[in-house]
Amino acid sequence: MSILISILRPRMFGRLVQTCLRGPSILKQQQAATMVVPSPAMAIGIRAKHYKIKTHSASAKRWIPRGNGKFKRAAIGVNHGNTGWRHSTKQTGHRDKFATPTQGRRLVRLMPYAQS
Repeated sequence: MSILISILRPRMFGRLVQTCLRGPSILKQQQAATMVVPSPAMAIGIRAKHYKIKTHSASAKRWIPRGNGKFKRAAIGVNHGNTGWRHSTKQTGHRDKFATPTQGRRLVRLMPYAQS
């Protein structure tokens, strides 16, 4: 039996080598065994290139990462229309707001390079 070896996508690090054994019964059943053959670059320890993940621009503009791993944002709804409110109520509205744990997990995914 002769073995036919074809290399698919030789530029990839993991080369897919498909071996097909030629024989009357095997060709009728159309069976093929596949295996991954490592490239020489993997043998010497060169790692594959990892692509950068895009940061969500709107989240980066609104949320600021803190040193403790949490995110904070500015208060909303305190720019105008505040007449008639007590002074202490307006002061509490000006305080920074922190992300909840659920928001924090989402913000980590949206801003992968945030310095937190």
